[in-house]
Amino acid sequence: MDIRDITTTFVVTACPREVFKHLNSRLISYVHHSTGIYYVYGEAFPVQIVLTDRLNKVDNLWLQALRHGIEVDTINMVFDGYKPDVNIEAYLRVLFKANEQAAQEVLKMEGMALEEKLEQMGFVDKARLEEERAKLEEVWAKLERERAKNEKERTKWVELAKTMLLEGTSPQTISRWLNMPIEDILRDA
Repeated sequence: MDIRDITTTFVVTACPREVFKHLNSRLISYVHHSTGIYYVYGEAFPVQIVLTDRLNKVDNLWLQALRHGIEVDTINMVFDGYKPDVNIEAYLRVLFKANEQAAQEVLKMEGMALEEKLEQMGFVDKARLEEERAKLEEVWAKLERERAKNEKERTKWVELAKTMLLEGTSPQTISRWLNMPIEDILRDA
């Protein structure tokens, strides 16, 4: 493989003025290739900088969608434009990680429709999905039990602190003996 066949691409949301200033200080040239895309020359291998906020949303949908803060409809456009012969698992991981909130909205809005889209794309193994859901429900139930247990324990210590206060023990002493912040003792008492 020829090193010139590899391109390093930096995908950023806003114009990296400090990067351009650094390149200028090192006498490394860069050229504005097209809207939102710069080519950098003078490095060991080709480099490009992609400014996603300046890209044409329709013409560069796949790159545009990688940036943080995209709209729900952009995620839907990515799904609608998916071709079965393209492996985009890594791409979708980056897309969802950068846009967790929008991805959650899509999940809420689309519900089963999104799951069906992902299944058609080969990303959903229903048996594995059900197994993961069962695990999550089990973890959630365990956390709820622990929370209830901790709340019961906390209530016991708060009642003890109240009793100690009524018997004239200072908040500082109670704090030291029960290892509770003074603010909690005064607030809950």
